[in-house]
Amino acid sequence: MSLLEVRDLKTYFHTKEGIVKAVDGVSFTLEEGEAIALVGESGCGKTTTALSITKLLPNEGKLAGGNVFFNGNDLVKLSHEKMRRTRWNDISIVFQGAMNSLNPVMKVGDQIIEAIMLHKGSNRTEAKKKVKELFELVEINSERMDQFPHEFSGGMKQRAMIAMALACDPKLIIGDEPTTALDVMVHAKFLICSKSLGKN
Repeated sequence: MSLLEVRDLKTYFHTKEGIVKAVDGVSFTLEEGEAIALVGESGCGKTTTALSITKLLPNEGKLAGGNVFFNGNDLVKLSHEKMRRTRWNDISIVFQGAMNSLNPVMKVGDQIIEAIMLHKGSNRTEAKKKVKELFELVEINSERMDQFPHEFSGGMKQRAMIAMALACDPKLIIGDEPTTALDVMVHAKFLICSKSLGKN
């Protein structure tokens, strides 16, 4: 059984001008420990495919057809509550423009600690230890956990969001241009970490 199997996925946007078929019949399979890339020009539906898999579409977007099997379960048919529990625990996503996704009034470390406590049931001490390890993994000094997003560079913010995506040890990580502001070596480390998680 494949880790992820997308079959004939269709996502349409309902606008005042009519229906826009943003994703129309996309199919692919991802095995455990594997990394694949969706390649195409701007506006071809890569981001919409990612948001469709995680069911994080804006109100105008609707899944119009197809299936998304994750570990044999069809995510398309999951309730809102079951899908909420699946996100971060089993599937995480690094959003496009991730460096702008942090809450500006919360310390960066606290934002990741909160996610771990909420989704993994860890206490604050355990979650803080995990975040320190993640910061070192993505090459941010763990002493900067108590700083706010405006004190981070663009690349550091992006690495912090990658740390958040890794925080709950998901089986699948979806990256929507997750390494735009990063150098080649960090690109490679992110892919290695992602692939090793898939083997857990």
